[in-house]
Amino acid sequence: MKIEINNFEKLSSFGFAVLDENFSVKFINMNLAAILQKSQDWLVGKNMRLLIPTMPEIPQDENHSSEYIKMENGQILSMDLIRIDEKNSRNYLLFCQDHSKYDHILEHIAISSKKKIINDKMLDNLFDGCYIADGNGQPLYFNDAFLEISGLKREEILGVNIRKTINQEIIPKSCTLKVIETGKPASMIIDYYSGKSCLVTGAPVYIDGKLERVICTVRDMTELLAIKDKLANATSLTMSLKHQLREIEYQQSNKYVT
Repeated sequence: MKIEINNFEKLSSFGFAVLDENFSVKFINMNLAAILQKSQDWLVGKNMRLLIPTMPEIPQDENHSSEYIKMENGQILSMDLIRIDEKNSRNYLLFCQDHSKYDHILEHIAISSKKKIINDKMLDNLFDGCYIADGNGQPLYFNDAFLEISGLKREEILGVNIRKTINQEIIPKSCTLKVIETGKPASMIIDYYSGKSCLVTGAPVYIDGKLERVICTVRDMTELLAIKDKLANATSLTMSLKHQLREIEYQQSNKYVT
């Protein structure tokens, strides 16, 4: 067993210890000592159950147990305890890995995912349409308002590059593409094939000098443009009526001139 222990000392990438039947440390490698933040010499002879009260318990009818435990200092440890029964003795092999960094990463991923869900729900509740693409024009997100305003179907644009949507005449033109090509904010009126006229405003998002996102907002201008046309027509009609009135007044005034 001594040769095997030496191998664990030199080659193992995880913490390892040999415990006697009372869980006192007979041998502990550098990795486990580092995880427990103690020296190897200090740990030898110490009772591991006193150092790690939540250490795995092995059922009587089994010889192995695993636990994922949290230490008082915040460390997250993955532990495996193996019982070795010999003729006149019992020993335990303890394997341990510090998963604290992995746990923090998973926690950040969970928080980020939760934030993304919240952000998506917020964007879904916007009255205006929202369309987000990466720096190559690949769609990453669009809300329900965008689909309703543009008249597009989700399956028409989901995963379809913005250039392809233009080439396939799914949309007549793209503010997203203009932002990608110029690298600058852009605005334009897009007359979607559904009959809606929309003001689309796009903004680039740079990270470390690289275009990573293009965020576009889409506002339905159909009714506003219709009102504008009516006002223009009304203004034109008013001007025409005023001109006719002046003509009549002129004719009437000249009628009495002798």
